[in-house]
Amino acid sequence: MRIAVITVQSHHIFGGIDVLWQAMAERALAAGHELGVFGQPGPGVSDRLQRLVAAGAKLFTWKMSRHRPINRLIRRWQFREVLRYRPDVVYINQSEPVLVASLPGLRVLVEALIAERIPYVLMSHMDPDWPAMYSWQWQAADPLYAAAARVIVNSEYGRSALQRKFAHELSNVTIVPNPPGFAKVDALAWPETPQPCLASVARYDINSKAQDILFEAFANLKSELGDWRLDCYGAGIDRRRLEELIRYFGIDRQVKLHDFVDDVRSVWSEHQALVLASRHELHPVAMVEAMVCGRPVFSTPAAGVVDWLQDESNGLLAADCSVPALVAMLRRASQERHRWRAMGEQARTDAIRLLTPWPGDALWQVIREAAAGRNAVVGPEPAQTSGGQR
Repeated sequence: MRIAVITVQSHHIFGGIDVLWQAMAERALAAGHELGVFGQPGPGVSDRLQRLVAAGAKLFTWKMSRHRPINRLIRRWQFREVLRYRPDVVYINQSEPVLVASLPGLRVLVEALIAERIPYVLMSHMDPDWPAMYSWQWQAADPLYAAAARVIVNSEYGRSALQRKFAHELSNVTIVPNPPGFAKVDALAWPETPQPCLASVARYDINSKAQDILFEAFANLKSELGDWRLDCYGAGIDRRRLEELIRYFGIDRQVKLHDFVDDVRSVWSEHQALVLASRHELHPVAMVEAMVCGRPVFSTPAAGVVDWLQDESNGLLAADCSVPALVAMLRRASQERHRWRAMGEQARTDAIRLLTPWPGDALWQVIREAAAGRNAVVGPEPAQTSGGQR
């Protein structure tokens, strides 16, 4: 069987949205199938891509121009490259759910897949309610979703939001959560530190991740929190602005910015809780990774986050994404610091339960079933992965 994976984003490239298909790709390659990856490479995941290439995957990198009209021509040519690959099944990994209808060349490709009876599976990682998408985009995307062999969402919220946007039920939806971006899932020892150590693991993108709100909340509580430490790990367009905000709020002793860390377990070996201040999320990989490592999550109630977090059980939920709400949440965290470890243990228990069956296995089964509908040779049923190598 020959599988094509297309990963497309409107702005950021190769990041959290790629963890799920990469887990599936490992299963496919281990079973002896062919796999081609079509997309634009970016920082932070080169090691994972190289492992896939070493296992036999073919990487078709797309270099984009700074000029939008030229990009349209480039994308049309690049998407035709997928057809020349002659796949048995295509997995389309999107950021926004309407890219399949609005990205130059992608809609033409999908219509060609339909005409040639090549099954495709659609995946979208962003909250359908953000950013604002036009009615005509949803109308154009509707028949393309209906014709998909399967539509993958990673939370119950994602399913309900898509159906609300399309104004009808989708019978071809399967929920597959994002897995952590690491293979080992054994518990980490709780870090006993003299000061509370929090981490924010998110790209440096104020519009989405709302670090500006988080920093202001920390500044408002500076005298109450005392020697608390917040370490931020990521990369992105707003790093310089975040450095300016740290200086502006006078929290440079408490808050530090760090580069993207591929080995996120090393972060959780030294930090006690994840803080998410996102304005919108669908199913953040950072949340999954923290919970698997046994760390509580203190978060805004962004979209699919509430499918996993239970306030006062495996973490804390703010009332909304605002400075007063985050101040109130952090103040509660301070008052309940003695419960952080127990919250983390519950977070790990919940995460392992919610990740069963393992997402990479679940998506691989979806791909097999889609290809089987075209009479592709999919091979025997693969053994399920388990334990620390999931």
